[in-house]
Amino acid sequence: MPRRTVIYTALLLSAFSAFAQKRPAAPSKKPAPAAQLAMDRAAYPIVDIAVSGSDRYDADDIIKATGLKKDKNIVTPLEDIKAAAQKLADSGAFAQVNYKHSASANGARVEFVFTDRDDDQFLTCDFANFVWWPENDLLVELHSRVPLFNGTVPHDGTLADEVNDALQALLKERGIAGSVSHEHVDAINGDPATEAVLYRVTDVDIHIAKVELNGASSAMQAEASAALQHINGLVYNRTTVKKFINHNLRNVYLRHGYLRATFDAPELKVLPDSNSSRVNLSLVVPVAEGRPYKAHDVRWSGNKAMLAESLDPYLHLLPGVTVDGVRLKQDIDNVRYHYAALGYLHMLLDAKPIFNETAGSVDYQMTVKEGDLFEMGKFDVEGMSDSLSESLRHAWQLREGQPFDPTYLNMFLKNVKAPPNTAYLVDESQGERPKSIDITIRLCGPSDPCKPNSENHLYTPPGSEEEK
Repeated sequence: MPRRTVIYTALLLSAFSAFAQKRPAAPSKKPAPAAQLAMDRAAYPIVDIAVSGSDRYDADDIIKATGLKKDKNIVTPLEDIKAAAQKLADSGAFAQVNYKHSASANGARVEFVFTDRDDDQFLTCDFANFVWWPENDLLVELHSRVPLFNGTVPHDGTLADEVNDALQALLKERGIAGSVSHEHVDAINGDPATEAVLYRVTDVDIHIAKVELNGASSAMQAEASAALQHINGLVYNRTTVKKFINHNLRNVYLRHGYLRATFDAPELKVLPDSNSSRVNLSLVVPVAEGRPYKAHDVRWSGNKAMLAESLDPYLHLLPGVTVDGVRLKQDIDNVRYHYAALGYLHMLLDAKPIFNETAGSVDYQMTVKEGDLFEMGKFDVEGMSDSLSESLRHAWQLREGQPFDPTYLNMFLKNVKAPPNTAYLVDESQGERPKSIDITIRLCGPSDPCKPNSENHLYTPPGSEEEK
């Protein structure tokens, strides 16, 4: 691992110089006092350890991470202090590590001064299938063994490996024969919050053998429990189960108006019929349903290109009728789609619910952020025969300067038929004029394969991104 830290050392020996003057002039045949041996070997008892400069880590955790002990009865070589500073530097937890030690007749005072790394230099840790401990208990246990672990590890350095070793030790202590590995997980759709370090137990099959729902009402028990059975029998993965609960199971409740239903982390239990190579797991999902809500009123703001009277029909929200939360998501995507057809490619719609618990109803404040209006730039065709190129240019009806309509582009492409053994690539790029989009259709084949450039796509259709 590259070392980006700087270590500064300073040893102040003036006090020890005075102590050294008390030595006998001639060598003595008797054993030297312990204090004199310690001084001769550049080793002293540590009487104080000071830490400053870090907001990310507590001083006690940093001191524990050094491995140094403040004890007048333990003589510590100065090389051990240097090694402790180097260990902190190698961990990757700090941008800079400075230390110094000053000596006196009573012992040495050690001081560490740190510069923290920026928050974006740390990654969240995900424990994919560590089912033998509740997650909070696992985090506490890891922190006790790796004091600089706080749920995150730096991009580089040894700290991620230290966590890996601690997990391996935990498995061994529990008699589990699996091996621990970890890997870097890239950000999803460019979202830095989804970048992580994933820890996993290998060589052990962990299956969901039993699934239950705890807290469901009689009205929802059957349907919600049936939905939950879709993960029964699957190999356990924490992230997969979490996504299933937050999407599939939540949608069961949203369809019936339970807009405020919440789910706690699943309760995991290793079943007695498990063995060293296969673990059977019981999974209980706690749910707090709340109550179903009926629609009451809808208010729009920020919309200029479309009037409220034109927007209301896109929403399936009828006063006095239970809200279908899943359909509402689709309706919001539909509004975005139609706004995009007017050239507002980056339009955002925030549907804020305002609940009336007494009436069991909900109002929606629909706030529209239309964003910039994009227009059509130039249209071109490349790599095709003259006749086909001319035919496509003639068929293209969205003229330069008109609002750019991605829905028209999609319909146009359905009628474009590439010659045999070829395909076509559509490039969307910023045009010469601000907020204009150039479209180029390029034919590609075995000698010139299609290489779509997603960065050129300036419009993302609603619903095309995976839910996180």
